[in-house]
Amino acid sequence: LLLTASPAFAADSSQWAIDIRAATRLISATPATGASNLRAGVEFRMDPGWHTYWRYPGDSGVPPRFDFDASANVQAAKVLYPAPQAIVDESGTSIGYPEHVIFPVEVTPRDPSKPVNLKVTVDYAVCQKLCVPGEASLELTLGGKSDFDQSLKAAEAGVPKIVTPQQAGLTAHRAADTTKPSVELEVADGNGKDTQIF
Repeated sequence: LLLTASPAFAADSSQWAIDIRAATRLISATPATGASNLRAGVEFRMDPGWHTYWRYPGDSGVPPRFDFDASANVQAAKVLYPAPQAIVDESGTSIGYPEHVIFPVEVTPRDPSKPVNLKVTVDYAVCQKLCVPGEASLELTLGGKSDFDQSLKAAEAGVPKIVTPQQAGLTAHRAADTTKPSVELEVADGNGKDTQIF
């Protein structure tokens, strides 16, 4: 895995933790004026053809686990999961992210007037034809100006929202004349984009 690490500006990213087929780091967003919460993200980069997993991995795989217990001045750290892809291989259909993903993290300080030192241990797996376990210990002090505002904004925009079937343009009904119970789905055209249902 070849990565070039640029220097962090105002503690907006940790160093890359490089494993066999993947690398991870913490990134942060510039604090919003008057906001009590802070925004961060755990970024994964994987070798070409490799993927990691959503919170439910599908037919095979291991979901990532994030442990923030060693953080200082953190009341809560909530990991958000961008919409994943269905990945089909010999073992079935897994659910995850090929090659790159940022998991946004909503951070609630215990005391907003004091610095927040975010520490996370990440246990994960990356897979291609075989799976390789990975682990990283990452640390970043939040609160400064960041060059990752747009990257985190894009990752947050990819987190699924709860909508009604009508808002999603989705209809479902039991299929007739089938030997096994089946459901037929109709989905509105996604502006020419491919739609995956799983």
